[in-house]
Amino acid sequence: MPKQTRLMGFTFPAPNEEPFQEPFEEGMRQQDVSAYANSENGNLIWSGGGTVSWNSGTGILTWTADINITGMSTGPRFAVLEAGSVSLEDGEVAYFIMPRLLVADVIVELMRSGRIFSTGAKLHDLRLFAVRIGNIVYFGDGSSIQNGESGAIFGSGLGGAGGITLIQQGADGGVVVTNGGGPTVDLEADFAGSGGNFGVATTVARSDHSHAGVVHTHEPQLKIEPGAGVTSLNLNADGGIGAKTLIYAAIFRNGVLQSEGDQVTINLGAQSAALLFTTVASDRFLIERVTT
Repeated sequence: MPKQTRLMGFTFPAPNEEPFQEPFEEGMRQQDVSAYANSENGNLIWSGGGTVSWNSGTGILTWTADINITGMSTGPRFAVLEAGSVSLEDGEVAYFIMPRLLVADVIVELMRSGRIFSTGAKLHDLRLFAVRIGNIVYFGDGSSIQNGESGAIFGSGLGGAGGITLIQQGADGGVVVTNGGGPTVDLEADFAGSGGNFGVATTVARSDHSHAGVVHTHEPQLKIEPGAGVTSLNLNADGGIGAKTLIYAAIFRNGVLQSEGDQVTINLGAQSAALLFTTVASDRFLIERVTT
């Protein structure tokens, strides 16, 4: 009677088995399919998805357009994850069965579990879509999204229009913030009288401009030293927004970006932010603002 390998279940003949040829050929066929699938897996590209948003409080990950996945082995034909959402608990993974030898686009369904597994499916055909680790979601193409972020992730080019904020250390040791589709901001100067190396370079353009057809303005950065015991911030403390509409705000506390939902709750309509902590005397805040 034919035997099977322990992990992948490939068939092979038992010692002195007769007939030998049939289980041998079946095992070779299974290995051939596996090798093909794994070769294609290494070439998969992801596109589409529209605006991807993640809220760790509700555990809901959403995407506004179909996500198209292909290895281009049979031309531009796609495994399609239709626009929608999925709920993810910490440590939970969403995954799908990747179809092979596509002759047309195929809509695939997501499965959720604490591990990648599906009865009757081989591991090489089960592809990771997203896994939640803490407040971050990691996608199968290597990209990720943090709590409160929203933007174009798949195929968005150099930063994307309205994409995810990237925080890096600058060449001068300061913090460099790159907003998807927007300018790079170097936080390096001083607060007046603070004695520290924290503030704003003056080389960033602030004029009205457009990304993805949306005309908006990057307002002058707002610096606040609230003192001890404060639990909220006025995002228009300098009166610079006026009658304009605030559409985006990022809050830095002593040079560290504060996570929406975990450390701050931003109310764009009220032009305010609730701090999910109480300030101390040494706290200094810098606020990035975008208006229309």
